[in-house]
Amino acid sequence: MKTMDKKWWWVVGGAVVLVIVLAIALRPNRKVEAPATAPSTHDLETSVLQSTEDFSSGSVHQTPTPTAPVLTYAEALTQYADARLEFDSGCQVRPVNQTWKNNTELMLDNRSGENRLIHMDVLGDVTIKPWGFKIVKFSSLTTPDTIMIDCGNLQNVTTVLLQK
Repeated sequence: MKTMDKKWWWVVGGAVVLVIVLAIALRPNRKVEAPATAPSTHDLETSVLQSTEDFSSGSVHQTPTPTAPVLTYAEALTQYADARLEFDSGCQVRPVNQTWKNNTELMLDNRSGENRLIHMDVLGDVTIKPWGFKIVKFSSLTTPDTIMIDCGNLQNVTTVLLQK
């Protein structure tokens, strides 16, 4: 009788394995497609690598010149490594609450696929293109002075304290 029990378990076990293999092999292909508007990782990497300085209103450099050529993103990251405000896809800023000397140029770095309207108190507004960056001079007639920065509809996402 024991031999019959062992055979029975082997048959049941084999049937279960067969059902599992067939279920996996015959299941419908459920590949999730990215939305048509979402850029692929390759497109994002390419756009970031090809990103150059945004010379529109508010930028220190209004147009490229021999003394102020177009900065690539990689060059800007190197040049402004310690002087950068990075705005993420949720309009949050890294690093938060910085202190700088008056008349310092900072890199405003938009790491999202949307235009970003950045309001900087008395310094005014700048718009940064998707995946773009802008170099802005932070200056005040009186120091110390705290510049509150808004991003889109979010207020006071960071502050910049300007000192002598």
